[in-house]
Amino acid sequence: GLVGSEMCIRDRHSRASSAWINIFYDDDQLKVTIRDNGTAESSVTAGNGLNGIVGRMRNIGGHASAGRSERGGFKVSLNLPKEVLI
Repeated sequence: GLVGSEMCIRDRHSRASSAWINIFYDDDQLKVTIRDNGTAESSVTAGNGLNGIVGRMRNIGGHASAGRSERGGFKVSLNLPKEVLI
């Protein structure tokens, strides 16, 4: 799935010792945020892995974003509208 793909990318590139996954569901959407304590670059160039995640999210009506976390490290956010979950 999308979270598994993201964790594989993270394992390969982030040099993180820890990662956290937060899942939030409300009436409109499912939000998944994955962040780590790795060495995030100040600018992110999306490679095939991140582009694949963004493309798959777009294909199902969702949204994905990735970049440096406000707490340091790297963060990926996935937002899925509830219509694709039913």
